[in-house]
Amino acid sequence: MKKIILCIITILAMINSNAQSLADNFGFESSNVDLPTNLWQQIGSNKYTYTVSVDVVKEGKQSLVINNQDKQSSYGDFGGVYFEFPNTYIGKEMELTVYLKTNEVTGTAGVFYKTDARMPIQYAEVKGVKGTNDWQKISLKKAIKQSHIDQIGIGVMLKGSGTIWVDQVELKIDGQDFKNSTVYTKPIYKADLDKMFDNGSEVEIPSNYNEEDLDKLALLGQFWGFLKYHHPMIAKGEYNWDYELFRILPKYLSVKTKEQTQQILLNWIDSLGTLPHSSKEIENSIAMDWISKYDLNHELQSRLKTIANFPLTEDHYYLTQGRYVPIADYINERPYEQFALPDTGFRLLALYRYWNMVEYFYPYKSLIDNKWSEVLSTHLRPFIDASTELAYELALTALLTELNDSHALLLAGNNAIEQSLGEYHAPIRLNKIEGKWIVTEIYNPELLNGIEIKVGDEVTHINQETLASIEIRNKNRYPASNDAVYYRDLQRDLLRSPKEILNITYLSGNKSKSIDLKLYKRKELNIYYTFKVDRTKKGYYLLNNNIGYITLANVTNEDIEEVKKQFSDTKGIIIDARNYPSAFVPHSLGSYFVCKPTPFLKNLFPTLSFPGAFEFSKELTIKPGETKYKGKVVVLINEVSQSASEYAIMALKAGDNVTLMGSHTAGTNGDTAQVVLPGNRVALIGGAGIYYPSGNVTQREGIKPDVEVNITRKGIIEGKDEVLEKAKELLMR
Repeated sequence: MKKIILCIITILAMINSNAQSLADNFGFESSNVDLPTNLWQQIGSNKYTYTVSVDVVKEGKQSLVINNQDKQSSYGDFGGVYFEFPNTYIGKEMELTVYLKTNEVTGTAGVFYKTDARMPIQYAEVKGVKGTNDWQKISLKKAIKQSHIDQIGIGVMLKGSGTIWVDQVELKIDGQDFKNSTVYTKPIYKADLDKMFDNGSEVEIPSNYNEEDLDKLALLGQFWGFLKYHHPMIAKGEYNWDYELFRILPKYLSVKTKEQTQQILLNWIDSLGTLPHSSKEIENSIAMDWISKYDLNHELQSRLKTIANFPLTEDHYYLTQGRYVPIADYINERPYEQFALPDTGFRLLALYRYWNMVEYFYPYKSLIDNKWSEVLSTHLRPFIDASTELAYELALTALLTELNDSHALLLAGNNAIEQSLGEYHAPIRLNKIEGKWIVTEIYNPELLNGIEIKVGDEVTHINQETLASIEIRNKNRYPASNDAVYYRDLQRDLLRSPKEILNITYLSGNKSKSIDLKLYKRKELNIYYTFKVDRTKKGYYLLNNNIGYITLANVTNEDIEEVKKQFSDTKGIIIDARNYPSAFVPHSLGSYFVCKPTPFLKNLFPTLSFPGAFEFSKELTIKPGETKYKGKVVVLINEVSQSASEYAIMALKAGDNVTLMGSHTAGTNGDTAQVVLPGNRVALIGGAGIYYPSGNVTQREGIKPDVEVNITRKGIIEGKDEVLEKAKELLMR
């Protein structure tokens, strides 16, 4: 007993010592190396340096200095320090505070949380400042909902270039130091304890499987997904539903008759136990036409309909409401990272998992080209036959393309695809213009080595294959809402290869030429993905001394008041939305252009208590600010305008004198959720539908311009921004 007590005392002393260590090192007082403490880890680009300063401090003897003097830092470049706590804590709200001093910060310097283990740090929301500022306190509060807090990570980040000094970092829970808060212990569910198939699914599908087998597997996939999201015992975490699939598959595949198949499914429902008593059952309006499609018997149909109408509680083992908006957030989905190439059972699970998320929670299912129930049947064979990592990743990507949604990306775990595409890129850029693939830019003229290819030339073949053939061959590799977005994304990889030489045929004038083009690693080129950002420029400035210009790629909320002052008497304002916003400005900027509260969109959200049902939110409104702009406004748009950019465009269009100019946007709008798939692959899925107040949709179609202006080959050769020139012309009338 004495030994046990002594052990407990020792553990408590270690915990107290660790907490004290955290408190000491948050102030950067114990550092004498480049990276200030053993607790903090460096994050981001190696452009950033980390030192301690004894001359510039807020408290104590030292502060942390983060520095990056590369004025051409690309979009998304960041550096910083990060600490992840060993525990999460019980409370209602946490507050992270830090003192910052900044010098010539071009992006943002501030603090952030990381509470979602799945979310990469670079996507964290940073609250802070830009420019040059003396010491000031930055505070970031966050509500605590235990189902939304996988971890507590805190950090300080510098985006872009500049220098920042960091001191006096504190984390409080409900107003008190975190060390005095109670550690949260996550409940353990029966589903968590099931480890039966951690080393493999043990599922084998005979190589001579036939269409009848595929039909059975399609039925099982729908049946499994329906129970996963509707049965209350699964919702309570009583079953590891992944592994229950593996348990039933061998027996299910072994039976031959329809009656035997349906009896297995009926027994499966019964094995889950009697439905708990409910005070009310609600007639659910979700589509269940798949029941009749598979000609299920009356008893099985009745049982499924009873489950469908059983109201679920807010707590679901596999579901919770999104952290920021009320979309489906998929929790307790195991990544099975132990399998680089998941076996047949786990690959089937990947297909079933994503397909059912779309079936019950994807707001744009009615806009998909192919009938979603048939998509499941169509994609069974590629998943079953995927014998390599590349084949598995291509099967996943092909499934994602079925959504006709540019958000449906394989976000992580696509290493085999990346390797197959190669690490070498051409020093030239292609874009599809007027139906042809035209050279639109020479990234590095000095690397052409005397090859006479120039802007405006048309590329017709790559490695002796026509561009038309390449377009067709790659259709199921690039999730895209429409053709313009498909071409936008395809261009990134057209001139890419695992080899250092690529043969291209091109037309220069009326003469056809074939050359071997040397390729280079990405870091050797001045290459970019979809749009170029000049970080040396502000997000707003004057054109021709009387037209205000704002680019969403650089402008921040802190800029808006200065924008209003400088542009108040201009002839007009051009807002360039042919990019991705660096800040969320729909309300802060949009309020400058309306004279009364103006609705601009409404959301379509899934009803989590009845998977498969959706409801519209109230209309969102732009409210007028203290001052209103009196001139004309032109917003420039094209297929690069996607997601947050489209949201901003809808808000700006609510203005009283706003014209949209260019070509239609990407048609990819709404909040997304991450989906973890077997083999530690991560995909995105749309979670919220975005509609005009009238009920019209922007998804796939894109936001259409009031004045259509398309770039031309002639304009590219002459180096003109034809859309911008047309906007200036309109404002000068």
